[in-house]
Amino acid sequence: MARIIPALSDTELELVKSRGEANIYRHLKNKLDDSYLILFEPRWILRNETSQARDGETDFIIAHPDYGYFCLEVKGGGIHFDGDNWFSVDSSKTRNEIKNPAKQSMEAKYAIKAKLFESHRVTRDFTKAAIGHAVFFPDTENAMQFVRPDLPVEIIGTRSDLENLKSWIDGVLKFWFGRESIPLKQVGINQIIEILAKPITAEISLGSKIASLEEVRIRLTLTQLKILDFLESRRRVAISGGAGTGKTVLAIEKAKRLADDGFKTLLTCYNRELGNHIASQLMGHPNLVVANFDRLTDHFVTIADQKLKKDVLSQAKATYPNSDLWRVQMPTAMTYALEYIDERYDAIVVDEAQDFADEYWFPLEYLLTDPTQGPFYIFFDTHQNLYKRSLNFPVIEAPFELNINCRNTQEIHDFAYKNYVGPTVKPADLHGNNVAIIQEESDIDQAKIIHKTLVEMIARKGIKPEQIVILVGDSLTKKEKYGHIRELQLPFGNKWSIENGIKNSHVLIDTVKRFKGLESEIVIIWGLPSEFSGELTEVLYVGSSRAKSELIIIGNENELASAFLLNKS
Repeated sequence: MARIIPALSDTELELVKSRGEANIYRHLKNKLDDSYLILFEPRWILRNETSQARDGETDFIIAHPDYGYFCLEVKGGGIHFDGDNWFSVDSSKTRNEIKNPAKQSMEAKYAIKAKLFESHRVTRDFTKAAIGHAVFFPDTENAMQFVRPDLPVEIIGTRSDLENLKSWIDGVLKFWFGRESIPLKQVGINQIIEILAKPITAEISLGSKIASLEEVRIRLTLTQLKILDFLESRRRVAISGGAGTGKTVLAIEKAKRLADDGFKTLLTCYNRELGNHIASQLMGHPNLVVANFDRLTDHFVTIADQKLKKDVLSQAKATYPNSDLWRVQMPTAMTYALEYIDERYDAIVVDEAQDFADEYWFPLEYLLTDPTQGPFYIFFDTHQNLYKRSLNFPVIEAPFELNINCRNTQEIHDFAYKNYVGPTVKPADLHGNNVAIIQEESDIDQAKIIHKTLVEMIARKGIKPEQIVILVGDSLTKKEKYGHIRELQLPFGNKWSIENGIKNSHVLIDTVKRFKGLESEIVIIWGLPSEFSGELTEVLYVGSSRAKSELIIIGNENELASAFLLNKS
C-alpha cells in the first residue's frame, strides 16, 4: 500500500468534492506499494512569485526514490478539448469551460520546484532530480483525442489505465527521467515531506493531576492545526474564534511554517506578556522575530533617532498634537522611521488583533517587503476586545471561523461564554469540576482563603505552583491585593511571581488585562469591577477563559452580585 498523505478513511473520501480525485486516491492507495509517496491536494505559498511559479495547489504529487516526482491533475466526468479550450461535459451534454489541466500541472511543477528550493532545505543533488507533470481523465477512454505537442500520450491517463495504474505511474516517472537525471533517493522523499507535508506538532505541557484532559486537548489542537493546511496557499487571511479555540497555537505554527519556508517572518501581538511568552517558545527559531507592537514601534523610532538622527516622534507629535502617544503618535512615528530604514519582513502574523487600533495597520503593511501581496495572517476574537478597538483589518475576504473550544472544560466554557457575542463556539468533550464561587468581604480575608486554597493544592493535591495563576479582575485594586498576598508564605519554599510571568516553583499573580492571550491549568479570579458594565462582562469572559481545568472566583458581595454570580440577600 502506498504512503499517502493525508491518510483519508473511506468516510472522509466521501466528503472529497471531486469524485474523480477520490477515485484516483483509492486506486493509488491500493495499487502502489510503500516505496511510492503520494501527497493529496498539497498547497503552497511562495516567497517570490514568477510567471511560471505561483501560489497554488495541485491534485496529487507522486514521487519515487528511484526516479523523481511529478504533479498530477485529475479531471473527472466528460471532457472535451477543441484544440484551444477545455470543457467539462455533464449528463445533459452541456459544456462548461474549465482550466487547462496540462497547464495547471505544468505550473504546479515549476511552483513546487521553486518552493522546495526557497526553503534552503534540499540537497544539491535535488537540482538534478527528475520533475514532471501529467493529467488523468478517469471517466474518459481515448487519450489520443487530447494529444498535442505539449501533451504527449505518455503523460495522459484514462480509464483504461486504472487497472494497471502502477505501470502507468512508472511510465510517467521514466518519461521524465532524462540522461542527466539522478534518482531522488529516500533523502529527497524526506525533503518533500518536510517541506510540503510538514508534520503537525503541538507543544503542550502535561500536568500530573490533569494529564487525561491534556491528552484530549492535544488531539483537539492537532485538529485545529490542520486548518492551516487548507489555508496554505492564501496570502491574506483573517481567522476569528472565541477564547480557547486555538488562535495563538495556530498563529505560532503559521509563523514557524512561514519562517521554515524561507520567509523572514514577524509575529506580533498587542499584549506585552503574551509577546514575551511566545518569544520564549520561539527563541532562536531561524527567520522568525517575535515582538509586541509597542516594542516594535519603539524599536524603529529608536533606530531613527539614535542612529539616523531623525526625530520622527517629534514629527508625529506635530502631525497629531493632541493624540494618544502609543495609539496614534508612536505608530505614525514608526511609519516615518520606515522611510529611512530598510528593515522589512516577507510575512507578518498578528495574534489578538482585536486589540490593534486602526493606526497600527498602515505601518505593519509598510513593514512588508511587498505591502500589497506579502503574506499577512490575522487572528482575532471580536468579543475579547478589552481596549475597545475597531476591527478594520487589511483583509478583504470574510474571516475564517474557528468553532471548537479546545482549551476549557465544558463547565468553564459554559461559564465563560454566558455573555459571549460572536460566531457559535462549541465546547469540547472535556469535563471537570464546576466553577467555584467564594464570597468574602475584605481583601485580607480573601487573601487568606486564596492562600489556604493554594496550600491545599500544592501540598496535598500535587499541583505544581506554575500551574496556578491568580488574576486580579479590577486593575485599580491590584496594588492592595498584591500587598496582602505577598506576605503569605507558600509551602516547600515556592515563591510568588508578581507581574513577572509564569516560572517554575512560582505562583503568578497578575491582572486579567495583562494575562490576555495566555492560559493556565488553574485560574483564581480575585475581585471584579463592582458595577455591571461591558467591561465587567469582558473581564469575566477573558479571565474565566484563561482557565483550562479549574476556575475559582472570589470577591465580596457587591462584586459577585453585580456579575450575576450571587444574588444579594
